[in-house]
Amino acid sequence: MPREDVVRQLGARGFEVPAELADLYEWHDGTDLHAGVTLDDVHLFPGFYFLSLEQAMVYAESRPSGGPQWGTGWLPLFTNGGGDFFLFDSGRSEVRHSRIDSDEQPVEYTSLEAMIATLNECFERDIFFVDERGYMEADDRRWLEVAARSR
Repeated sequence: MPREDVVRQLGARGFEVPAELADLYEWHDGTDLHAGVTLDDVHLFPGFYFLSLEQAMVYAESRPSGGPQWGTGWLPLFTNGGGDFFLFDSGRSEVRHSRIDSDEQPVEYTSLEAMIATLNECFERDIFFVDERGYMEADDRRWLEVAARSR
């Protein structure tokens, strides 16, 4: 998606659009979810797929902003399809992990850039892998170790 479109669409809805967020959607506009595909087939990293800009804005606009579940200026980027998200906090440029069963959305990454660097390292070091059933999995302990260094 052209960078200008990302900035225009998000800006019109009151989101701050730092370069790293515009870069992400300029690279690709989410995961292609088409009829017949299962969520396990579209994960960008274990358990989560990338929301298109349109899907992300629909989710963001459908949530009560400013409450314990969804802060003002939060844009969901990745979801598991069951109510959990990695949210971009556009006011602070941090990435939070929102779980459907929790009122707390802790900062998981200090920036989107740190998150992407962590994911890249996890792929490079085979911390993310495809198991014998064909599902993408992760060595969670090692993932947490890499993430802790990226903060």
